[in-house]
Amino acid sequence: MKRRSFLKAGLVAGAGVVAVTKGSLTVSARDRLPFVNGENYGLRSSENGLDPSNAPANTAALKAIRDMMQRGGAHRGGKIVLPRGGVYFFNDEIRFDADRIEKVHNIYLEGEGQQATVMDFSTAAPGKCGIKFGPGVGFGVRNLSIRSAPSHNIAVVGDNSGGSNYAARGMFENVRTQQAGAEGILVQNAFGIEMRSIWSTLNAGAGVKISGFSTTIAAYSCYSSDNKGVGWHIAGSVAAALFNCSADRDLFGFYIEGCTTVNIVSGYSEGCQKEAVYVRASPMASLPLALQEQVNGANLIKIDGFYALENSKIGLNKAANFLSVEGVSNQEATVEYTGAWSSNQPGQSLGARFNGTAGKIVRKPGINRIQGDVVDVGSVTVL
Repeated sequence: MKRRSFLKAGLVAGAGVVAVTKGSLTVSARDRLPFVNGENYGLRSSENGLDPSNAPANTAALKAIRDMMQRGGAHRGGKIVLPRGGVYFFNDEIRFDADRIEKVHNIYLEGEGQQATVMDFSTAAPGKCGIKFGPGVGFGVRNLSIRSAPSHNIAVVGDNSGGSNYAARGMFENVRTQQAGAEGILVQNAFGIEMRSIWSTLNAGAGVKISGFSTTIAAYSCYSSDNKGVGWHIAGSVAAALFNCSADRDLFGFYIEGCTTVNIVSGYSEGCQKEAVYVRASPMASLPLALQEQVNGANLIKIDGFYALENSKIGLNKAANFLSVEGVSNQEATVEYTGAWSSNQPGQSLGARFNGTAGKIVRKPGINRIQGDVVDVGSVTVL
């Protein structure tokens, strides 16, 4: 897998254009934005006619700055700052594409707070995302809210054909995404993606979905709530880690399938329709065969510290409150869980369930406090 063959690039932004504020950008270590060392372009309503309620004008202004910043090959990019001003409407997807030769984005979109800068895509055409990054390296969004895109509010979509076709080294921090027509955040065929202090809520799909073939994905102190789909859906991933992340009142809290080495550390789930954590050892037939071999089943799934409170709202004992693991199509699941505290809703007796009828399950429990029954069915080995 030659997915890390990105070329190093220079870091100077392109030339300015009329009606765009241009100023110097000083980058410090605390910014944590890789590759940024260019120019800062601010959208200011008093200077370029940006109007919170004028979706066509806002879309045209942001696209014009994007197009300017995407010039210059490796010597391109910088940071786009949207000011405080409440809700800004946009009527089309804002897609960012990397340089075709160097495969570098080097573009970051930033607001002045989740409440102060809100991007609304409710007037975009059906099937359109809000913000979308294609294959390439170095991109991100922070300090704003994105809402009401007909499809995903934020989409990171690479290509699993290898090399620089993946989307890589993206940073998302202090972002709220809500009321998307599909996923709040979609990460597909990517590596080195980091999420911090994300809140994904009230979306028609998952709060956060990681799919395709993605590796080294990390999330810190992120929250998914009140989504019609799964809180955290992780599929086709190698080496994903979620630290201090939670999911409330979603379909499932955490749904893991076709993965190798996924870690949930200090997780929490409350009031979900089904399980707090559901692990499905499924084949990933949609991936190329060489990639399938790395993720088929559910291998080395580890939960280290978790609180599951009154899940299985779909009906008493129709789902386990804490954890279910299921083997599928003779694929094996290996799961280790320790430090789990599970508290059932009144009348709920099923705490955890391991179904090895269609695929072998190996489970290794540590010190846990799981209220209710822990049920093994079929081929289940307890270490």
